[in-house]
Amino acid sequence: MDTYPETERLTPRHFSADDADLLIWLDSDPAVLRRLTGGDRDGQGRDRVG
Repeated sequence: MDTYPETERLTPRHFSADDADLLIWLDSDPAVLRRLTGGDRDGQGRDRVG
C-alpha cells in the first residue's frame, strides 16, 4: 500500500470519470502543455523522431 502526504488543503486520490472534463480542459491549455511536455502535444518530447 502506498502512503501519500495529506494536508488540510490536499488529499491525494485516484482519478475518476468525474475528473474527465477538468483533465481535458487542462490538456488543452497551451501554458499547461508547455510546462508538462515542452509544448509537444503527444507528450513524447522535442527529440521524438517520426
